[in-house]
Amino acid sequence: MKSPRYACLVLWICKLAWSENAGFLRKSRSTSKSEAHSELSNMVNDMMWGHGPGPAAMAKMADRKMDLSSAVKQLDGMLPSDVASLVHMTTSANGAGAFDENSMQKARKILNKMMLDAWADLDDVIFECKEFQERNRGTYEQVVADLARLGSQLSRLGELRVASSQGIVMKDAERKDVDERYEKITSDFTLTRFENSRKMAIRKNDLAVFDFILQATQCKDSSFLQLGEPSMQICQSDNGPMLNFNNPELQARMERLMTADSRQALHEALGQAEKSLGFIQTKADPTTTVTTSVVPTFPAQTVPVAEDPNPSGQWKKCVDGPVNCGLLHDIMSLEWGKFRDSFDELTAEMNQNQERYDNNKRNINEEISVISDQKTKHMEVLAETISKINADTEEMNEKNEQERLLKEEFEKTCQIFREKITEILYTRICAVRKVRNELLQKSTLTPPSKFSDCDFSDWHSKTGQCIAPDGAAILCDDTCPNPDPYKCGGYETMKRDVVVLPDDNGMQCPNLEREKKCGQKKCPVECLMSQWSGWSKCTKDCESGVEAKTRSILVKPKHGGKGCDAVEEEQACNTGSCDRNCKLAPWSEWSPCSMACNGGLKTRTKKVVIPIRGQGKCPSKRSRRRNQRAKCNKQKCVGDEICVAKQDLVLALDASGSLRETGYETVKKFALNLTSRYKSEYFGNPAIKMGVVLFGNGQLIPLRRGSGTTIKAAINLQPLTFDLPAVRTKIEATTWQRGFTNMAQAFSTADIILGQGGRSEAQSAVMVISDGKYSFKYQTAEKAQELKDKNVQIYMAPITATKGKYLRTLKSWASRPSWTNFERIPGLAALKYNNALFVQKLIVKFCPDSMSPSLRVAKESIRGYILIHKDGLASDECGEWIFLEMTANKDECADAARRNGFPGFAFGHEEAESDCYGETIFVTQDYFDKYKIDHKNPAPACGNKGNCPAKCEWLENPYYNSYIINPVTMGKQKADS
Repeated sequence: MKSPRYACLVLWICKLAWSENAGFLRKSRSTSKSEAHSELSNMVNDMMWGHGPGPAAMAKMADRKMDLSSAVKQLDGMLPSDVASLVHMTTSANGAGAFDENSMQKARKILNKMMLDAWADLDDVIFECKEFQERNRGTYEQVVADLARLGSQLSRLGELRVASSQGIVMKDAERKDVDERYEKITSDFTLTRFENSRKMAIRKNDLAVFDFILQATQCKDSSFLQLGEPSMQICQSDNGPMLNFNNPELQARMERLMTADSRQALHEALGQAEKSLGFIQTKADPTTTVTTSVVPTFPAQTVPVAEDPNPSGQWKKCVDGPVNCGLLHDIMSLEWGKFRDSFDELTAEMNQNQERYDNNKRNINEEISVISDQKTKHMEVLAETISKINADTEEMNEKNEQERLLKEEFEKTCQIFREKITEILYTRICAVRKVRNELLQKSTLTPPSKFSDCDFSDWHSKTGQCIAPDGAAILCDDTCPNPDPYKCGGYETMKRDVVVLPDDNGMQCPNLEREKKCGQKKCPVECLMSQWSGWSKCTKDCESGVEAKTRSILVKPKHGGKGCDAVEEEQACNTGSCDRNCKLAPWSEWSPCSMACNGGLKTRTKKVVIPIRGQGKCPSKRSRRRNQRAKCNKQKCVGDEICVAKQDLVLALDASGSLRETGYETVKKFALNLTSRYKSEYFGNPAIKMGVVLFGNGQLIPLRRGSGTTIKAAINLQPLTFDLPAVRTKIEATTWQRGFTNMAQAFSTADIILGQGGRSEAQSAVMVISDGKYSFKYQTAEKAQELKDKNVQIYMAPITATKGKYLRTLKSWASRPSWTNFERIPGLAALKYNNALFVQKLIVKFCPDSMSPSLRVAKESIRGYILIHKDGLASDECGEWIFLEMTANKDECADAARRNGFPGFAFGHEEAESDCYGETIFVTQDYFDKYKIDHKNPAPACGNKGNCPAKCEWLENPYYNSYIINPVTMGKQKADS
């Protein structure tokens, strides 16, 4: 705390005015009363500004500049009469005579007391001035700080208002763009839907025609229909073959249904028939089954046939004779399937268009919602900003008014205090001292040179602390300002030091310590802000986006408190280029070999971990950088390979009309031979579990209430079972179905079979053996994909002598890669005379785990040991297991077992890689020879030469395989010891 000598600062306006006067007085050294008074006033002003000499020094300086006449004139009427008379005598011309010493000593005491009282009054005025200055200037500085803060806030709020307004304009523009895009999408969708609806009406009509024809041509197992003549015929015309119902009503119905496309398709289909004959067979043909149409038939009227075709559409020339209904029905189903595919594809396309439109509309609505939300946020920010601007503007106006009043009060009050201080110093101290000193020049006892006045320093703080009434140190008080300034704030103890001690004749020292009011301003409230939020998502994925973090203002600043910092910070992010090459994963494991023998291929691939961006590059799927092939299993096939894979396999057999009866017999024989090469159990572990689906029984079935037709389901011939002889029995009992190729229904039935009897730990697979024809592609592809999505392996084995685009479709239905899961058999003739060859091909290609028993026996004969149980160990009751050593392979493990007298050993793999254990069992030659041939489910050997205990059994263990050694290759067995 500064002393009163260093009074608080006054306004610059006051300083300017006073400094001008001070400058003038400093230039003029006149000692007249007015000049001395003005100079002293300027010095007081300097003191109040906190610089220049203190009151004691100013009094001395003024005393030197004041003459006696000016002092007497200034004190006129203020001195006691006796003192005044002495002063008058001193200043009169005849005052050179002697003065009464007693009177002079009395006058000295009176004048000393007058000066001492003046110093006390001066201290009161200076302290009151100082308290006012601190109170006024403290509040003033807070107001100025608040004005600066409000100005900064208003500047930032102005920028935010502009940004919010621009944001609203931008969102309005985005909304306009989105609305235009929505209108275009809706317009395009409406036009496309209208065109597709027109096409759908045509395709429905085309499909209705072939629904009618397909039902009319379907074979029946019922007795012959006794008619004198066929009720449906194939007739020749200049435009090609066509159907002719002998019933005019049916003929008229078909003609009404006919469209240009269906008529052309019918001509093409009928042209594939071997003979142009009637559809419904007559009794005169005893070798062919008679069928009846699903539509009503009536006796036909005899209609003459014109020699030349009538262009108006009259009846055409017809020929009677037998027909193969199964083949014809299947041919018709192929054409029906084309229309059905066209119908399904258009339906799917319309559904996809609708879904795409719905998704686009949903996305646009989401965009609109986002834009609306963002606009709302901008509007909320704008409204909040305007509200803050108004509030800050109002507060700034209040602060400006407060600043004006504080300035005005300070100027007026400081002027009053300056005049009071100047008057006391000039008149009551300087003039009195001048008069006293001049008067005592006549004294013989106490001339001025013989006495000393008290000299003291300026006021300064004793402790430097402002103490509240409760004793606590304070800097401010929120109860201020108060109409009574002495009822708020605290007190500061001020002191001054004695520089020169007075003697008995000089002026004594005034009070050296007193209290001053302090802390009479409101406490500043500083801004309090929340913690920063996390960084927001970058606005761009590449090429310099922006991410931001925000915080909230919890407490607003006031009373000159520290202002708030930014509530939002941004920084650049994702500054990298938008052009990014893809990143590939490491090579995958090699795939299983496509063939068990005769040379196959295995592959490995690299998947894309991070996709390309912008103009980045990435190798294609077939690139050598992402796809590698290697040859494998180059050894020749022995020819007796069997399948011992742990697999749930559904065999789907085609018995459609296009195969004909003899063709189906060939397929059935092939299926019987194929299933004989599968084993349901091997080395004591379950292997193949097989089911059978029979398809090719396709026909249209009318739905209830005339709501259309559906396709007959494939036949669930055999659910999944380990009883493979029962599977072959079921296949042997099947007959030619003569329907169309309902392969989609076969996939659906296979899915049901796998779902009902499949094993969670086994691979699920479907093998399709067909003539390569399919009646409807779209639905079949859908069902195949459903199976693939469930991780079901699909093998395709089409029997066809021709190659065409349809094979690509069949390959696409097979699982990937196609060279592993697709095998074309080149026609029924090739299959009939090379049945074993193609059985061998399918086994070594489609079976995940095939082996040659004869080759295994040969290898085991050389090695001198055989595998008797996979993934398992015999229980301890059979014989004690002894750890032998870690070996590089099972051959070394067998050698270690021989050396230690163990005819049984177990070799570890995977987690137990290289572990070699010997088993204390007894193996006879008969036991070894028996299971050398019969690998299905060998019983465990034991250490007892007689019967094994009842608890001797196999225990499953996925890390060990169990082997026995040929007794002739080793010496004494440990169990004999």
